Amino acid sequence: MCRMPEGETPLALSAEEEMARARADLRLGVPVALVAEGAGALVLAAETLTDPRLEALRRAAPDALDLAITHRRAATLRARAY
Repeated sequence: MCRMPEGETPLALSAEEEMARARADLRLGVPVALVAEGAGALVLAAETLTDPRLEALRRAAPDALDLAITHRRAATLRARAY
């Protein structure tokens, strides 16, 4: 087994690669965890959300589900954005 020197992570994803990975995961319907400064959110794309995943989210956090859409999506749906 080959060990990398302490502090070096050449195989780790760059910030740009992490963003590309998150976008790809969302397109596939995979949840993405967003974490910053001790706060976090588990996000999913509504278009690819399956019934079993939604039900699992409801069981895990029944009072913590929110729907957030972009202004652009709201315009497409003719919904009022605020």
